[in-house]
Amino acid sequence: MNRAASPTARPRVSRGRAASSRRSQGGSLSLEAVFVLPVIALLALGLLNTVTVLRDVLLLHEAARVGARVAATSTDRSVVANAARAAAPELAGIELTVTPPSWEPGDVVTVRVSATRRVGSTSLALRATAHARAEPTLGEGIGGHPFWQPGQRNVGPLQPWTSGTWAGLVDDGPAARSRERGGP
Repeated sequence: MNRAASPTARPRVSRGRAASSRRSQGGSLSLEAVFVLPVIALLALGLLNTVTVLRDVLLLHEAARVGARVAATSTDRSVVANAARAAAPELAGIELTVTPPSWEPGDVVTVRVSATRRVGSTSLALRATAHARAEPTLGEGIGGHPFWQPGQRNVGPLQPWTSGTWAGLVDDGPAARSRERGGP
């Protein structure tokens, strides 16, 4: 009986070149993965380090901003330092500089915050600076933060009107501006 002519006969599988080429390509995927996976792992590690450093920079900027804001409303350097350190508790070893050494209302206060971070074998010096104009203090509250106390006269740049709104924050339109200038 002729097997090639039989309808139920199975086709012959060639064990020649096509079968051997399929077998040899099966291992090439494993070999490519051996070379590519370490590169992907290094890229992921580099991305993680970059994100960590960027987070630290943002925390330093926040600490400097908070320190400058507290310096604008307080004249105590220790209160400024504590507020800046409390704004970024994740960063240990923050160095803080407040200039000028003492300030009065109207002076510009600069708060510089710096920290050193290790990334691999290198050290990165991270810095942030914030400026604020010192405001008049009205009284010392809890923790040295100023607040308005009942019975005190407002000495700030904005004086209360009799209606309870603050001068400079409400615009009554062209007629009010004309009256302020002495017009009709």
